Amino acid sequence: MRRLRSLSRQDVWLLLRITGILLILPPLLRWFSLPRVMKLLDPGLGAASGRGSSPSRMIQLTQRLLDQNIGVFRDTCLKRSLVLFRLLRRAGHPAVIRFGVAKDGEDVTGHSWLEQSGELIAEKSDPYESFAVIYSYPSTAARK
Repeated sequence: MRRLRSLSRQDVWLLLRITGILLILPPLLRWFSLPRVMKLLDPGLGAASGRGSSPSRMIQLTQRLLDQNIGVFRDTCLKRSLVLFRLLRRAGHPAVIRFGVAKDGEDVTGHSWLEQSGELIAEKSDPYESFAVIYSYPSTAARK
């Protein structure tokens, strides 16, 4: 509770928005195809007014919630990418989400990540070194 009191009003609202998105993701992903989920989550590009949270703050608070590792607050690249995609696009940042797969012997793994203007967002390593892109949204976005 002490940590919550130390947050600005703007950060508290951002945490509430992140929580709301995290709560609706499981049913959306269960009931709809990925292209439909992306259309539902994409608010279009909002007007970048200069007000609101910075992209780095959006990333930081999203990660803080996902690090709780409780219920819907478990960190996966999919949750992180979908939440940040929604927040960034709403704030006027032309984020693109990519979904990729990699095969290692008989195992197939997947990963999702964000880009803006060809630059990776919140990635520790370059996913293109390991994953082949199978889907991007918006689909018109040029690949790195």
